[in-house]
Amino acid sequence: MIIVQLLHNILNECSDDDYFMIQYYRNCASHIFLTRYSPVTDKGNAKKQYSETTFYKKDGNLKEKEFKLTYLQILEKVEYIFGGKLGTSLEPKYKKQLIERLYPIINKAYLQLQEMEDKDTNEALGVICPNLKTLLMNNEV
Repeated sequence: MIIVQLLHNILNECSDDDYFMIQYYRNCASHIFLTRYSPVTDKGNAKKQYSETTFYKKDGNLKEKEFKLTYLQILEKVEYIFGGKLGTSLEPKYKKQLIERLYPIINKAYLQLQEMEDKDTNEALGVICPNLKTLLMNNEV
């Protein structure tokens, strides 16, 4: 339930542009070779037609959420969000602002998960060796 709530909290904090950029960064980070985003073919020639990449809108049902963009459309959208060209100092500033807004939400969920894990570990250790905590505290193990 914590993970589902985390995702809802992140969605609530994100604008539509932020949600698009999270998908874009996810695509860039998880594929070594971004052939769909590349303006050249694997033979080194300029592409005449670009593949489309699927993205999702933040709101709406699944069919309404889906939309596809070509490489050039993706670049245009990213540059629009940054307010300037890719590779300029605008991107790190955007990423920093996004992280600063999302980190408190993610950190809170992480701490809740850590608390659950600690509780489960302590309960499991109590079943395996009820005296383990005392032994550990007295340096007898």
